[in-house]
Order: sequence, then structure tokens, then C-alpha cells
Amino acid sequence: MENRIKTIAFRCNHDTITNLQLCIDQISYNIPCIIANMSGQYNVRCVFEKVINRLTYDDFILGELINQTSLEQLCIDEKSTIQLVSKKTDLPEFKIPFSLHGKFHVGIKIFRDIPVHEFPSMDVLPIPTEVITIYIYFSETSIKHKPKSSIFEKYFDAYNNLGFFLVDLAKMKEIITTNYGNQKLDLVHEFSNTEIIDKLFDQEIIMIIWGIHPYIYPIYSSDNIDLIHPLLGRKFQEEGIFNIDENINELSLIPGYELRNWPNFTKKVWPKISLKGKGKIVHLTPYILEDSDFNPILVSFLIHRSKGFLKESKPLLNVNLLYNFQQ
Repeated sequence: MENRIKTIAFRCNHDTITNLQLCIDQISYNIPCIIANMSGQYNVRCVFEKVINRLTYDDFILGELINQTSLEQLCIDEKSTIQLVSKKTDLPEFKIPFSLHGKFHVGIKIFRDIPVHEFPSMDVLPIPTEVITIYIYFSETSIKHKPKSSIFEKYFDAYNNLGFFLVDLAKMKEIITTNYGNQKLDLVHEFSNTEIIDKLFDQEIIMIIWGIHPYIYPIYSSDNIDLIHPLLGRKFQEEGIFNIDENINELSLIPGYELRNWPNFTKKVWPKISLKGKGKIVHLTPYILEDSDFNPILVSFLIHRSKGFLKESKPLLNVNLLYNFQQ
């Protein structure tokens, strides 16, 4: 898979992104205008794919489609150079290590992805919070359109230091009510000072991550790790791993700060994410998409099931996903 999909990432300003060019054998092709009134800094992800019949990634996985274009059919061989450059800027030239031979239709699609919610502390972050994805594909035949894939699911939002949790909300209500009655609770305090979180883990209904930097985090679910991996980057050295009842097919995705407001948050409608794959074990794994200097550009989470035995659930707690990585 990685031999036909390559991903690069960088941060840049408006001038750089509006001057991007795709260069093939020293002939330059302008990347179509992103958005005329864009300003500020952006996280940019460029995905290059040698297509076999159909594009690997559906539009909804990459964000809101804001522009697209097709180039004329181009002759490319093993000696051809494929580069992404930005004229009159200090962006490094990215050489794409593809081995192509033949006549190719070349398409370019531009996506913009913005988190569903933001919060005030996001304004003081020294790094941008919007993602631009440039999807450049090479195909020897016309691209076949396909219905929306069920291989992937994605939810993109911003979270504070209390992270997020995924839970069977109906069963959680039963357990909390049994142990506390109908009183109002700060479950952050209860999880930290009582055994109630262990009871939720024992019932195999909850996954949780706490202690992360406030930032934007796309969350994906897929049982095809090889297919999604090129989009996400490098697997982080730690992960959350949980026992989740195999009869549970989906969980509600809820920001961690809502735990301070039990039972009020149970009255809201929350997005749900399917648990794809087979087995009782469910992984919550961070992935880091880095630039050429190994600086993290985008941090994502991948959820998937696997078979095996897990003695007890292990939440992901107090991890530094933005500024300090082990190579």
C-alpha cells in the first residue's frame, strides 16, 4: 500500500499555499486556488496516490472539497521526477519517490477540514488548527466513481486536557445510577478518587484518554490498518487498549470535560463511532504525521478491534502528543 501512496506534511502561510506547484520533469502545473480569503497558518497534508481503478480515500475522510482540477494526460517513466514546490517562498522542494511508467491522468483535489467545535484556549496555541489536504492522484485509466465506503469512519473535533471518552451511554447510566442514585456528580473527581471507573471497565463499555494537550484531533475507525496508515503517519509508542463487549457495535464519542456535568451530558445527542473489526480487544492508537524535520503536524487517533486476551483495560493517560516525541 505504501508503495503507491505517499504522504508529506508541512505548516505554511497563505502565500506559500497559494503558490504551490506540481512539477513533473521540470514542467510546472499550478495547484488550484485554495480559498481566496484564507489567511494565517495552516497544517497541510499532501497525499500522492498511484490509483488502481478507484481512489482509496473518499472525500468525507479528507474534509470539505473546496477545489479540484485535472491535468492533461502525461507521459511518465522511471526517470521522471515528481516534486511539490512553492515558488517565491522558502518551502523545501519535496521529491515524491514514485515509480511510474506510462500515460497517466493526473487529478488534484483540495480539502479543508475544520473541527466541529473550538474553545477559547485554542486561540493562544502557537500552531494552526485547520487542515488543508491536497490529494494528487495518477491513474492510467479513468477514475471509477464509487459509493461512500464503509471501510473508514471519521470525526474531527477539538479537545482540551481532559481528552475524550467513548462509551455505551445507556449502560453507563445504569451503572452510575445503581452506585450513586440520581445525584449530580463530577465524574472527573469520582473517576480519580473512587473505583467507579473500574466498574465501567469491568462491564466492558468504556474507552478513555486523559491528559493531552488541548488541540484538534481527527478520530478514525477502520479495520484496515494498512489502508488508512499512509494517511496518518507514524504510530505513537503508546496506545490505549480496552476490553469492549463484542456485542457492542458502536460507542458515543464525548469530550472529557463533559464528565464534570453528570447527568446533564446524558441528555445531549452525541456522535457515535463504529467499532470495526473482530475481537473483544479495542485499540485507541495515536498516529503522528510529521514534516521533513520530524516536527508533528497532525495527530490522529485510530480505533480498531483485534482478537486476543487482555487481562484489564489500559487507558491512555498523560501523554505528550504534540511537542516531545521519541524517534
